[in-house]
Amino acid sequence: MIDPDRPEWLAVLAHEMRTPLASIIGYGELMEDGLFGEIDPKAMDALKRIRFAAMHLNTLVDGIDRLGDAHQVADERLLIPLREMVEEAYDLLRLDADGRGVAIEFANVDANVLTVRDDAMRAIVLALSAAVKASPNQALRIDVSDNALIVSHTRLTDADDVTSLEGPRMSGAGLRIALARQAFRLVGGTIEMVPEPGGARGLKLTFPARP
Repeated sequence: MIDPDRPEWLAVLAHEMRTPLASIIGYGELMEDGLFGEIDPKAMDALKRIRFAAMHLNTLVDGIDRLGDAHQVADERLLIPLREMVEEAYDLLRLDADGRGVAIEFANVDANVLTVRDDAMRAIVLALSAAVKASPNQALRIDVSDNALIVSHTRLTDADDVTSLEGPRMSGAGLRIALARQAFRLVGGTIEMVPEPGGARGLKLTFPARP
C-alpha cells in the first residue's frame, strides 16, 4: 500500500542516488588526501565544497527516504540557533549562487535567538536553493522575524508554488519547494509563498513557537 504522503518511488529514488553520491564523497576524500597528486589551493577549496555538498545531499536523500516517518518527537531532536543554520545553508549554496550571479543579503539574522530542530536544515536548504535557482542575477534578501524566515526579492512565480510531488511536470525550483514542504512537516513548520512587487513570490518559512 502506497502512502500518499510518501510515494513509493521516493524510496526507489533515494536508493538509486546513494551509490553515485558515495562515489563522489569517496573520490573527493581520496583527492583531498593527495592520492591523485597535489591540488592547487583554490581547486582544493572547491573540492571540499563539492564533497561537503555531496555529504549534505546524502543527508537529504536519507530525509527523502524517511518522509512521513515522524517517529522522532521534538524532544528527541537537537535544537540549533536558526542563525547558525542559515549561515550553514548559505555556505552550502554559495557556489550555486555565485554561478547564477545571485547575491544574498541578510537582515536581522545575527540578532535572532530562535532555536529550531536540527532536521529543519533540509527544508531550509531546499527552500533557499529554489529561490537561488529561480532568481539568476538577483539580490535575494533573507530576513528573520520572530519565528519566521523570509526570503524576498526572488523571481519565483505562481508556477513554482508546488504543494505535492505528484502531478504535472514541475520546474526545478518547484520540485525543491515541494520537497522542502514535505521535509518541513517533520519539523512542524509551514512554507508558503508570499506576494512581492512585480508579480513575483517570496518564501516564508514559519517554525513552531518554542516555549
